[in-house]
Amino acid sequence: MKIIRDNYGYINSILVLILLIPIILLMLLSISQNEILVNNSVDIFEGNVLSTKTNDFINQINIISMESMHNLSYKSVSDGVVISNSSRQLKMRIQDAVNNLSVDYQHKGLHVDCRIINVVASTNPFEYNVYYRINSSVINDSSNKKVSQKGCMNVSIVNSEYPVYDPYPLFNARVHISGNEYVYDSIEDDLSNAYDGADSGLIIKKCVYDDYTLHGHSNNSIGDCLENHYYHLSHDGLCIFCRLENRSSCIHNGLETFVVSHVHSNQSVVSADHVLFNTTGNQYLGDVIVINSSSFIYLDNGHRSKYGL
Repeated sequence: MKIIRDNYGYINSILVLILLIPIILLMLLSISQNEILVNNSVDIFEGNVLSTKTNDFINQINIISMESMHNLSYKSVSDGVVISNSSRQLKMRIQDAVNNLSVDYQHKGLHVDCRIINVVASTNPFEYNVYYRINSSVINDSSNKKVSQKGCMNVSIVNSEYPVYDPYPLFNARVHISGNEYVYDSIEDDLSNAYDGADSGLIIKKCVYDDYTLHGHSNNSIGDCLENHYYHLSHDGLCIFCRLENRSSCIHNGLETFVVSHVHSNQSVVSADHVLFNTTGNQYLGDVIVINSSSFIYLDNGHRSKYGL
């Protein structure tokens, strides 16, 4: 009887073991799947953190670029100096600031290698283009995930927090600064003296009248434009880099603003700054446009048509 019981016990043990094997396998499979899910969740989380922090860094490049242009233009005006190869000078300033930002991000657990490839004039003269390359990774991340990309951002030169100064009048006339204006003591080639005591803008501000012909709809429109010293797109005008470099011509889409006269004359050199300050003999005359009893501009037929005057 003992042997029989032992035999039955042996058989029962085998059956129990056979029944337990699939349960154990299911448990192991479940644990493995949970580990995969956890690892995937960690990978997704770390990937999202890397992507988010990298995008934050790229957004900072735009702010750095605006601040760098502000500082460069301020240096030009405050020191009264022409900025030779201004796009290269700006690129160096942006790169230095980006390098400092990379150190800050390293303290936050992110390694960032960012190179400013180029800084060039944009087809929109109220912007310029910054080309960059960035490689980033999370420090001490065993997965070795990386973000690598190249990009180009359009950086505005019209920003109240980082205003961009226009040094162009400073190099081409005897002026002094009053508030946010240049006041003209004299212009060398102004034989009529129509621009003695004239004024123009110190800070680049985009004209609010996108349809330029609206300037001529009323004296309020043109008066508002001139009072605020707005700037306009001009294929013959100078971009911000050519203004910093005091060039007489520009191959890019440029800007023009008006030097507002307070002396009435029937004719004088056209009030668009790139015409008035042209030193290559390409100045030309315009007829007087009366804004009010003490403010005048002088325009040729082409500019009169452009601005609906």
